[in-house]
Amino acid sequence: MLAHWPALTYFCCMVAGMTSWGCTPTCRGFDHFYGFYNAFNDYFTHHVGIGLDFRSDLVPVHNESGQYFTEIVTANAIGWLGAVISADASQSSFAYLAHESNHAPMQVPASYIDRGVCKTKIPATDPTRRMLCGMMSAVDDSVANMTAAYKRLGLWSETIVIFSTDNVRAHSPV
Repeated sequence: MLAHWPALTYFCCMVAGMTSWGCTPTCRGFDHFYGFYNAFNDYFTHHVGIGLDFRSDLVPVHNESGQYFTEIVTANAIGWLGAVISADASQSSFAYLAHESNHAPMQVPASYIDRGVCKTKIPATDPTRRMLCGMMSAVDDSVANMTAAYKRLGLWSETIVIFSTDNVRAHSPV
């Protein structure tokens, strides 16, 4: 798809395992990448096992430890979009923002669990479902923040939003 839009600027936060540098987003047509290459990344340390797996383009990101992944990739996407539009208000763009949620490890700030339906509809005796609910609440906030950014920049009426998911399994009976 990207090969058909060579004049556009792209944002990518890809959540997929890469087997070689040639398969990474910046080597596959994206102008910017902010994310990780492997699976089972810690949402706060951004490590897989003992190794850091978080990149801005091809450069390792060392200064985001302790920050929740969903929040920082959203902030980066909004910052990128603002920079693209500030540089050229007529510039078309393609933003691909894929979240790690609801993949293992199951991690989310307590603030997402201690509010809304996560708190009122899911009993504390089911911590797995509350965690999953909190992780999805973080994604909901991300979508709301991205939508607000597109509206603030005057791009919403010309924006197509596509929601997609993969095969994240249920962690407990629904």
